[in-house]
Amino acid sequence: MDTGSIKKVENDDSALWGEIRSIIAIQLAPEHWLRFQERLGSRCQELGVSLAEYIEFLKTNRETETALVLSLLTPAHTFFFREFLHFEFLAREGFEKILSSKKERKLRILSAPCSDGQEVYSLAMFLKYHFKENDTELDWRILGCDINADCVSKARNGVYLREELKGVPPIYIQGAWIHGVASATRFVSADSSVRSRVEFFTDNILNPSQIILQEPFDIIFCRNMLIYYDRKESESICQNLLKLLRPDGLLFVGVSESIHAMGLELNYLGRSIYQKKAKASVSDTSVEVIGIGASTGGTEALKQIVAGLANNLPPIVIVQHMRVNFVGEFANSLARVSTIPVKVAVDGDLLRRGHIYLAPDGKQMGVVRVANQLTITLKNEPAMSRHRPSVDYLFSSLSTDVGKDTMGVLLTGMGSDGAQGLKLMRDVGACTLVQDEKSCTVFGMPKVAIELGAAEKVVALNAIANAIEKMTKCRPAANGVSKK
Repeated sequence: MDTGSIKKVENDDSALWGEIRSIIAIQLAPEHWLRFQERLGSRCQELGVSLAEYIEFLKTNRETETALVLSLLTPAHTFFFREFLHFEFLAREGFEKILSSKKERKLRILSAPCSDGQEVYSLAMFLKYHFKENDTELDWRILGCDINADCVSKARNGVYLREELKGVPPIYIQGAWIHGVASATRFVSADSSVRSRVEFFTDNILNPSQIILQEPFDIIFCRNMLIYYDRKESESICQNLLKLLRPDGLLFVGVSESIHAMGLELNYLGRSIYQKKAKASVSDTSVEVIGIGASTGGTEALKQIVAGLANNLPPIVIVQHMRVNFVGEFANSLARVSTIPVKVAVDGDLLRRGHIYLAPDGKQMGVVRVANQLTITLKNEPAMSRHRPSVDYLFSSLSTDVGKDTMGVLLTGMGSDGAQGLKLMRDVGACTLVQDEKSCTVFGMPKVAIELGAAEKVVALNAIANAIEKMTKCRPAANGVSKK
């Protein structure tokens, strides 16, 4: 095949490329496009056809020829524990970043493209070792996908030359591989303890199937793939990956790949390591903490509210009037309906985005700033508004120690606890809302707050979760008028 025929097809705006794009929606970088055509030359010689004739052959033999074309487009070249710095990051801080913000001890990881499976099995070995003793309750799964069906078939088979594991530390190999015997001594096979945690699919990351789309991933490895594509297609791939990645999830690309200049919603954590930003509509807010107070009827109201909240909101601190020794059980009941981790507050807790903190029995709960970090304080101070914990105490603390960058929500309840504190919050410019009369079990606390002018908005129970998310986008000015 001469280069003239290559140029002829290339300059014809790609009769060949049109067929290729109908198989897989990619746009190779120029240097890789030429390499692909060079690799295709041997196939043309095998068939005894010119490149132009091969285009016609591909049109009429797509079903049988597709796998070969894909293998030429995406040559497999990988090995176990490639770019080990990424694994070191996961062990040092990556796993903790993910698991600390999740209610469930669960990890879902994607490797795309997975090639012959070495990356997936490397991750499986790594997780098996690091969590086998430390966290037996952790449910982890790894999904590998590749457009090349031959690669996926080999990955599913899980059999490799023993030589390929030569550079892998023995601590990761132990218990993960079965060594062949007799005529198969040169081979190893993935143990069932590893196989049971991994799945492989033939899929295109530019047009992913429902298998991939069914649940967001916590971690995505997409390494040494972008180098094959031009800038436009690389951006398209990255945008697709972000759709598959949960907020605060981790994305790893190859160390020779750079995505800094693409303007993606990612934070740079280290060499070719990125973390997806929370949704702009929620994270781009000056609200640092949300305080909620409730009494009679509040337990059911809170369940309905937290069930509808996004899991990347600012930290939420709650005072709920209830009988002694019931707060722990109530925290568990909230956790069962929420995607947000829920806990009973402890003195000194550092407030974390996407977490809920419940005031414990018999303590006044406040929030203070220590070294620029919002922190829970629990004190044995007297009852306020006849309660300990008191909503007024919490709201007063938020108005004094945090100021305008807060939100106060007052729900159903008897009496007036929280009304004065909510007024203090609104006076300093915080967001404030109360539950409306119709949806309240007892229209006491919200009624007093409205009469004091403490409520920026009065909202029905079934709309409060949505109102909280909307109000974090646009914090009111000090005079109570929403900023434009």
